Amino acid sequence: MIYDSPAAGIILDSTALAELPASFFLQTLVKTHIEQDRRVVVPVVALSHAANTSRITYARIHHRGVTTIDYTAGIVDDIADLAREATGPVALDVLHCAYEAVRTGYYPILTGQPQAYAHIPHALHLEPL
Repeated sequence: MIYDSPAAGIILDSTALAELPASFFLQTLVKTHIEQDRRVVVPVVALSHAANTSRITYARIHHRGVTTIDYTAGIVDDIADLAREATGPVALDVLHCAYEAVRTGYYPILTGQPQAYAHIPHALHLEPL
């Protein structure tokens, strides 16, 4: 389980972000990670996707301890490589989260749709909600 994980941080994908405003568990988990100086990573593509489907906004998650990762020119090629390695179609927000997991040394990804990561050929640590 994620709360027993020795990982230095967590990644919230769009499904986790969409549930965050209504989930006491997720709110507590994020707060605990921040209090323990563990990273909470939010890829901006996942945040944009979640903002279309829920009450989550950048302002609600932007505070000390939450690292919002922009989709910049510096990572486009790496994400494109990850997309080419995929064994099937993968949404951009999922690719961005997977990229961050690989980049951070495989932080766990909190997700409501673990099947969305099925085509990514990396041993990602997925934590279903």
